[in-house]
Amino acid sequence: MMKSEKFMEIDVRAKRKMNITFIFSSLAYIGLFAASVSMVPLYNIYEKLIGLTTAEITLATVFYFLGCAVALLFLSREANIIGRKPIGYLAIFLGSAAMILMLNIKTSGFIILARFILGLACGLAANVLSLLVIESGIYQKKGLVNIITGSMMYLGIAVGALLSGSLEQINASQAHNVYWIMLIFLFFSVIGLIFGAETLHHRTKGFWDVLKPRILIPQKTRPIALASSIILIMSWAMGGYFQSYSSLIAGEIYHQSGSLTAALILLTYMVCNAVGISLGERFENRNLGELVGVLMYVGFVGSLVLSLYIKSIPLCSISIVGAGIGQGIGYSSALQKFLKKAKPFERAGLLSFIFLIAYGGAGLVTFVSGRLTRLLSFTQITFCFFAWLAILGLASLIILFLENRKLKHYKV
Repeated sequence: MMKSEKFMEIDVRAKRKMNITFIFSSLAYIGLFAASVSMVPLYNIYEKLIGLTTAEITLATVFYFLGCAVALLFLSREANIIGRKPIGYLAIFLGSAAMILMLNIKTSGFIILARFILGLACGLAANVLSLLVIESGIYQKKGLVNIITGSMMYLGIAVGALLSGSLEQINASQAHNVYWIMLIFLFFSVIGLIFGAETLHHRTKGFWDVLKPRILIPQKTRPIALASSIILIMSWAMGGYFQSYSSLIAGEIYHQSGSLTAALILLTYMVCNAVGISLGERFENRNLGELVGVLMYVGFVGSLVLSLYIKSIPLCSISIVGAGIGQGIGYSSALQKFLKKAKPFERAGLLSFIFLIAYGGAGLVTFVSGRLTRLLSFTQITFCFFAWLAILGLASLIILFLENRKLKHYKV
């Protein structure tokens, strides 16, 4: 009886520690993505304060994507050796360091460096903290775990953008307090995580080996890789666009110079993106999901260009919503198509490949657009985004058509 009671006590303690890990890893994930966009609605303040230019804003976005890619390729697999929690602490430390940088901002270089560090933090969060949530969620409902891992990033971005924009609207001179809020939230998250359980029980060896990037395209996914890869490349381009240019849209279309409007534009796109991802998972025919996603995405980006030309607020609003949903459907369908054909042990390397091309595609087009800001107007730059997406979208649809034709041929 005594032994039985002792085992029950141990089990209750283990369950409590797992639940603590689940709660605070979820909060840390939300906090890091909130921190990653906390400075975006304040770009118009920094334009006046330190002379921040549009080219520097786009460069900061590029460095954010670069940081994400570096973390996913080189750092995240260290969690298999030293544990999930230590890498989680590292992600939170990096996010906190970026907030301290922003509190002491002197030049635009501080923003670019902070965005790169936040990219590292969010890259680690996307991989390691999501694993912590999944592995510590064994006592939670599966639906709750799926909702959190599927929407935490978007919730964090929404919270960060809205909080930052609201503070600026209330008192622009105190808008920097958003960084203090983020610091306190991240500190609270890491303290809670310390008291939680480590979820990795079987650690691998080879610290230096896992620093080598491992990109894998499994054999079974190769026949569908080209079209889905193109869709993934084009999918995150507009995410970079709205992070860089939401304040310009606020000024040119909505005639608002405040950060809150810029934050609401970014928030709208990201929330609609999450809605699109949820809808994309319902397509049993992934090719159909990709088709619908690409057509919606490219079509509404085209209407966004038109709204900038004719200065139409309703058309611009509809275009942002439609582009966000379309992008989510296309991205989700392409991602699920890849993962469905991959074996469990192949997924880590495959995800590295997927994130690399998604971040790479967004980073490249954002970098090029930043170089063009001195030559082209904002509307012309938006048209360049549309032209890029239209070319890639057409190529993906042609390849999808050929893939379907080949499959029908083999069935016959």
